[in-house]
Amino acid sequence: MIESSSRIGCINCGESLSPETRRCPHCGELQPTPLIDGGIAVGGVFLALVSIPLGAFTEGLIAIAGYGGAFIGVAMILGAVTRYIDIQSDRKRD
Repeated sequence: MIESSSRIGCINCGESLSPETRRCPHCGELQPTPLIDGGIAVGGVFLALVSIPLGAFTEGLIAIAGYGGAFIGVAMILGAVTRYIDIQSDRKRD
């Protein structure tokens, strides 16, 4: 039997689901997988690591693009980490 503390809520209707459920049986909404957040975080790290040297060691428009890419990479990392923290706090609250 699954404990109530290990259950998650549907992103659409809020019904209690097991963590392995990918589609809500109540409303049919597809539930997000944690691999998406991990992929976004890894992509953000890669983008930041490539863009920082690009911005620092070039001039002109390429440098601006490098710093912009570094900014977007850091935003992707922070967004994925924040989403992970939110999901964990919602699971503990239920």
